[in-house]
Amino acid sequence: MASVDWDPGQYGRFRAERARPFWDLAALIDVTAPVRSAVDLGCGTGELTVALARRLGVERITGIDRSPAMLAEAERRRGPGVDFVEGDIASWASSTGVDLVVSNAALHWVGDHRAVLARWIGSLAPGGRIAVQVPANADHQSHAAARDVAHRE
Repeated sequence: MASVDWDPGQYGRFRAERARPFWDLAALIDVTAPVRSAVDLGCGTGELTVALARRLGVERITGIDRSPAMLAEAERRRGPGVDFVEGDIASWASSTGVDLVVSNAALHWVGDHRAVLARWIGSLAPGGRIAVQVPANADHQSHAAARDVAHRE
């Protein structure tokens, strides 16, 4: 698996913009049953991973990302019940089952969503939940302008 380099400083500049959809997604998670184990696929610097674990009372959460630079930043947030590991979210699966799979703004970076989501859902413990957010910005002005420029002759 090839690692991906991201710049934690640049990533941090857009902290608020990333947090809003993350917390919108988190608000949709059914918490009527306890969340003992969770995974955050595409955890970045781990800030939101740790905050989610605290908010939901998660006993054990693992953040997974492919960027060594992002994981180095996330390591500073490691603590009891919070781990970060390098991995490819496209091939991630759990053999033990987790109560919650969460992925915010990461799924769009991988292909074959049908197979990936089937694997993630197959990694849930009985009664487990999955919460996934994918940006829908193909019609955003910046994307439209990029398409226009790309199609000019």
